[in-house]
Formats: sequence, structure tokens, C-alpha cells
Amino acid sequence: MMGELVGMLANTFLTSAALDNNSSLSSAHTDNVAWVETRMQFVFSEERYIETRDSLKELVSLRNELVHHFISKFNLSTSEGCAAAEAFLNVSYAKIDENHQLLKAWRDTLVAAQAKFTSLLDDPMFQCFLDDICPDGTVDWPRAGIVQGLRDAEGFLAINGWTSLSAAIEWVSKNSPEQRPSRYGCSSWRQVLHESRQFDVRKREPHDHPGVSKSHPGLEIWFRSRRRADVE
Repeated sequence: MMGELVGMLANTFLTSAALDNNSSLSSAHTDNVAWVETRMQFVFSEERYIETRDSLKELVSLRNELVHHFISKFNLSTSEGCAAAEAFLNVSYAKIDENHQLLKAWRDTLVAAQAKFTSLLDDPMFQCFLDDICPDGTVDWPRAGIVQGLRDAEGFLAINGWTSLSAAIEWVSKNSPEQRPSRYGCSSWRQVLHESRQFDVRKREPHDHPGVSKSHPGLEIWFRSRRRADVE
């Protein structure tokens, strides 16, 4: 079991620039779904990788020798045997401690890297990047998060191809509360529809669906996604 764990560590977590590790990347991606994949590894020179891998294997062999063969290896009934056993334990301890300190250093580096990555994900600028909001405030509307939120709402709420804006606002606010017009420099959802140019818009008398437009009493705003050819 210990040998298998060390083998997994050497073959997945450690690598060298000479090894091709792209084959371990996931291939279950689809063209219409955004995805992010990360992997953390320690990359060594080929010589250093082989040295580190062999050192870990030797550590497993030393563990097995200590656990299974120590008593039979030394005659502990004599002072000479005890002295030899003590010397062997001292050398073994030095090797174990050296590798232990190395593993701790790897762990500390990994924890620091994870903390850095987490801080990146929590950075407002990165969140804006994910929603296709550029640093200068301009928006790539076709891929913007709020546009995708409205499209998702359409999938659940559309009636004969049209969706009530008020119902969509309620749906997006519940399922993606971070998607707000102000985040995209807009003062209202109607402005999002206008600025994005991704939707056809029309007004109709309210029937079975609540949500009367405040600027046009008695009328509701309905929208539908434009065809790709119409957008372009």
C-alpha cells in the first residue's frame, strides 16, 4: 500500500519537463459550456526528477526493512549487535527526517499556491473577467454573464418564444444573484437588453404574468434571443 501511494505521488504530483503529462488532462469538455481546469505539480529537471523518485522508493524500502526485518537483521542479545542496530537506526532516522522535511516543504508550497489561487478567484477583477467585463469597463456582451443569465431564464420561462422580463429578473436574481445591471454599467435590466443587442424586445398588455413596467404603466416588457445572424 505504501509503495502504491509513493508511486502515485511520483507519477502524478511530481514531473519533469521531459515528460508529457497532457494525457492526464480531462477530455470531457463541451463546446457550449465554460470550464476551467487546474493542476498543481512540482516540475523538476529530468535528472532531479529521477533522483527524487528513486529517493522516495528507497524510503519505502527502508520503511519495509524497519517494520519487517529489523529484529532478524541484528542480534540484539549482544552489545555488538545492539551497537550495530543503534547505528542503523541513527542513519535511518537521518534519511527519514531529510525526506520528512522535504515533504513538509512541498506541503507548505502547495498550501501557499492554493491560497494564492483562491485569492485570485476571489479578486473582483477576476470575477469581472469571468463575466467578460474588461478592465476598462467595456463588456463583451455576447458572452457576458448577465446575458447568459437571461438566456438561461428563457430556457425555463419562455412562452411561444418570448419571456417576461420581470419573470426573468426574478429568476436570475434567485439563481445568479451576482448578475446585476450595475455591475455592467447599466441602470436597469431594460438597459441591459438595449446595450447588449442580443435580444428582441416588445411590450404587451399584462395577462397571466405579473410585472408591470414602471415607465409604461399597463405594459410588460418581453424579450427573446436574437438569431446569431441577426446579432452579427
